[in-house]
Formats: sequence, C-alpha cells, structure tokens
Amino acid sequence: DERNRQTVLVSHEIVVKLIVAHVLGAPYSVYRRFEVANASLSEVRITDGRMKLITLNDTAHLGD
Repeated sequence: DERNRQTVLVSHEIVVKLIVAHVLGAPYSVYRRFEVANASLSEVRITDGRMKLITLNDTAHLGD
C-alpha cells in the first residue's frame, strides 16, 4: 500500500540538517545552530502531505 511506505535515507550531516530545516519551515541557515551526531537517527513522517519531525539526533542505539 503506497500510503504506508517507509524509506530510509543514509546521508551526511549537512543533508540531514537541511531536511530538518525544511520540515520545520525554518530558514536553511538554521542548520548551523543544532548538532547531528554521526550514526544518529532522525525521523520525518509525512501524513496527508504534511511533514512532521518525529525524532532528531537519536543516539540511544549506540550505547555508551
């Protein structure tokens, strides 16, 4: 079912930051103001054409 598709994007930090800025409707220059760790997880959900940031920079899976 196309409505329940999931996509995984593996990318560099700057691309993740720019996508997050876009989802938040913030100017792209905001990317300099937050951190995205290596191997962190960020989740964007699109429902009925609306984007929502669900998770940003989650590193819980990395352990100590």
